[in-house]
Amino acid sequence: MSQAPTQASPTRAAALAAVRDRGHATVTDLAVETGLSRPTVEAALAQLKPTGLVRLDTRRVQVGEHGGRPARAYSFRPDRGLVVGLDLSRAEAVVLVSDLSGRVLTSAGRGRPSPSDADPDLAPVADLVREALEGIGQTMADVRAVGLGVGGLVDEKGVLTASPTVRGWRDVNLGEQLTRLLHVPVLVDNDLALAATAEAQLGSLAGAHCGVYALTWHHVSARITIDGEVLRGRHHQAGEVGLLNSFREIQMPPGDMLEAAAVISAELDQLRHDTSHEAGTTALTHLVDAMTPGIAALVLAVDPDVVVLGGQLGSYADLIAPRLARSVGGFASGFALDVQITASTLGPGAVALGALHQAFTMFSNEIYVTSGVPAPKLRLGTHGSTTSTPPRSTT
Repeated sequence: MSQAPTQASPTRAAALAAVRDRGHATVTDLAVETGLSRPTVEAALAQLKPTGLVRLDTRRVQVGEHGGRPARAYSFRPDRGLVVGLDLSRAEAVVLVSDLSGRVLTSAGRGRPSPSDADPDLAPVADLVREALEGIGQTMADVRAVGLGVGGLVDEKGVLTASPTVRGWRDVNLGEQLTRLLHVPVLVDNDLALAATAEAQLGSLAGAHCGVYALTWHHVSARITIDGEVLRGRHHQAGEVGLLNSFREIQMPPGDMLEAAAVISAELDQLRHDTSHEAGTTALTHLVDAMTPGIAALVLAVDPDVVVLGGQLGSYADLIAPRLARSVGGFASGFALDVQITASTLGPGAVALGALHQAFTMFSNEIYVTSGVPAPKLRLGTHGSTTSTPPRSTT
């Protein structure tokens, strides 16, 4: 499609976001919503027309109450491009495809393994993205940007400085590699940071002034949100309490993280069906005991409104959260820690949803031909839900 040159215009960004989020609106409606004058809105929309993202909606032109000049109405064209969110932090890859209004059109990847130490190649990931697009009758030519979530520490340039699941990715810029395969800009970020972003926008951290999104694992890694924004820290490592030597004595399960998580999942499944299951009870006790010092340290440090349990074992929060809340509550010396611990609302889709959000945020120019356009509120399409609403647990 033909696009106008990229422009940095706050008024243009505001007008575009307003018509995108409403779908269609009159100039008067947009002026009221943005606080801009009618002529300013008209000028901004005129600049946007060559991009193909907005159009004058002749079907919705309204005649004024007392006659006179009709009210001009514009519509947003969400079908003028796509954005992709990828999660490679789990055993199975997750791919979400969104239109330009933030509506998720399809989810793919079930049964397709993420890259691993044994096979770190990204080419199958690129193939999976293409297959997901083919499933909705689209191609890579329709994609404007991609967001990618991976396990490990990612610096401000997108280089992995540590990778617990694919050691061969250390010191590698995966964004550059995937860009060469897909021919679109790719953002790479830590999986927990992306999941925390999504939970703050759509899930269990929404409305929390201060929240913690924690990986459900023996060595606690977490991300902290303040008023919906992830606290990154100087080295993008804020929340990585599991790196402290103080926690190195915690007994870890054998095998790499993904393999061990699968074993623990099987044991916790058994415990769900049989509350006296010995192996499941032991696995739950070890996990809670191991997580307690790290979660307690985070609770004391930031005093969050809520702690959300995510990651592959986060789906067992109904078993873990009540015991962990009690354990953390009694961990401090001299007083009880007041802590609310709950499950992720978004479940296994959290990282990919966060990747979509960050792609919209970081690639505004590439997506909307305008800088500074805020990300849309993501919402699921008609293909089926990637979310669930698990129970909360508090003490």
